[in-house]
Amino acid sequence: MPDCLVCGDEETESTKHFRTVCNDHYLCNECIKNAFELAMKDEKYYFPSCCRRRGVSILLAEVEDRLPADFVEEYREKEQEYSVPRR
Repeated sequence: MPDCLVCGDEETESTKHFRTVCNDHYLCNECIKNAFELAMKDEKYYFPSCCRRRGVSILLAEVEDRLPADFVEEYREKEQEYSVPRR
C-alpha cells in the first residue's frame, strides 16, 4: 500500500490515500487539506499540486469528498477571489 508523499503516513484499508494526477504520488486526507490551506493563504500555491510538474494540479472536485464541507465552501470563496483580475 502506498505511503503519503508528504508525511509518510501508511495507507490502510479504512484510509485510502488519494492518487494524484501525475500517477506517481499519493496523499493522505490531512496532507490534501494542508495543501489546500496553503493555497488559501498564499496565491503562489494556487492550484494545489503534488509536485512541480507543469499542469499537475489537484482540483477541488477530485478531493471534495475527503474534506469538511465548511472547508470546501471556504476554499470556493477563495477561488472566486483569485479569479478576479488584479488591477
